[in-house]
Amino acid sequence: MRKTRFTLSRFKMPEDKSSHSAEPFAALNQYYDLLYADKDYRSESNYIISIIKKYNPQAKELLELGFGTANYSRHFSDAGYNVTGIEKNEQMAEVARSKRISGFVPLIGDITDFTLNRKFDFAVSLFHVISYLTENKSVVSCFKRVAEHLNKNSLFIFDVWYTPAVYMQQPETRIKRLNTDCNEVFRLAEPEVFFEQNLVQVNYTLLVKNKVSLRCDVLKESHLLRHFSTPEIILIAEICGFTLLGCEEFLTGNKPSEKTWGVCYILKKQ
Repeated sequence: MRKTRFTLSRFKMPEDKSSHSAEPFAALNQYYDLLYADKDYRSESNYIISIIKKYNPQAKELLELGFGTANYSRHFSDAGYNVTGIEKNEQMAEVARSKRISGFVPLIGDITDFTLNRKFDFAVSLFHVISYLTENKSVVSCFKRVAEHLNKNSLFIFDVWYTPAVYMQQPETRIKRLNTDCNEVFRLAEPEVFFEQNLVQVNYTLLVKNKVSLRCDVLKESHLLRHFSTPEIILIAEICGFTLLGCEEFLTGNKPSEKTWGVCYILKKQ
């Protein structure tokens, strides 16, 4: 896929008041739901629910890692599951709390180091949350914590960026334009690929233009993500007490290929 360059010359750039942060969504969290308003959380949640019902129709207690602003949590709750979520970003968790979702317990914590003193029927981690664990020790620690909190034969379902697709297609520069009653919002995403480390750094620039004052505020943030191959997942799963139950293209259920950016892995606790 060819990289595309976009020009934003129509904006008069203000003096450097940009916000920079290494923590994902530390700067952009206030615009998170707006940026992903077009994401079909209902269909994606139903896809996960179909997997759960296939393997464990009696499942009731759900552990959600990295729930963000609870857009998946709401649909899981509506489907009758009791959802306990862990989220590191306090601002996003506060947005989730404000939605007052029945049967949803949002907790502030680190998905690589948590203790809840209870067991769950299954765990999920969606929208590439696991890809934000860029070091082996972080992935292993997360998987071990999940295993400790699952009943025997319970499932751990998550999606990640898929190595073959990243290598074959390569990420491209993208721009997204959104409108609210007060603002025009433009998001520029510029990727840098680190092939030897299996990492991609996505550099975001968010331009927020007030429709009345014409003031343009700038926010900047970089997200470092890891892509995974199936042999990597199998190895980490075995180390942490899981076996690989399934591997498929996220949402479609098709066999992954070099065109598959998002792959869903289904692990079973031994």
